Amino acid sequence: MVRQRVVLDIDGVLAEFNESFRLVLQKRVGAKMKELGEGPSCWDWPVEYGATQAEYDQAWKYVEFNPEWWGDLSVHKDIADHTPLVAEVCLRHEVTFVTSRPNGRAATLRWLARNFDADGIPCIITPHVKIPALVGLSPNIIVEDKAVSRNKAEVVKSIAIAFMDQYDGEEANPTYEQLDTIFKTETTQ
Repeated sequence: MVRQRVVLDIDGVLAEFNESFRLVLQKRVGAKMKELGEGPSCWDWPVEYGATQAEYDQAWKYVEFNPEWWGDLSVHKDIADHTPLVAEVCLRHEVTFVTSRPNGRAATLRWLARNFDADGIPCIITPHVKIPALVGLSPNIIVEDKAVSRNKAEVVKSIAIAFMDQYDGEEANPTYEQLDTIFKTETTQ
């Protein structure tokens, strides 16, 4: 088996960010939000879900002043039944978790250890744009949920990407059930 350099995004792939952030907007800020349903179709909260820009900014201030909020996120509903796969990938490959968060490093590391037995796995947390980190790691595989990250990484490096969710009008992407096949294919090449 060939060990691959694998980058796993956290929010939107492993962690259920959207519902928790919607609750901050509703309960902490008082925004009148639309229900998410199956999940957002884009990352534009003020336009897509009815929050004002001021409410959106206020919600992020709450998160910034409450770094433990990140440790309370639930496991993404689509991967909840597949957490052993993440643990196995961490054992079989050179994994780095990469995410963009304004704070909460300690809470994030505890969350990864608790939910995916990933204690000691490298984790890069960028305050804003994570694309330089993604490209700098030169991974063979990126599991990412945001089209702009996928597209910019593809332009710079030739890498295999499993893009998990549909945002910004993207076409259907690999499911969590298909991830094991993707990893097995990549390790035999």
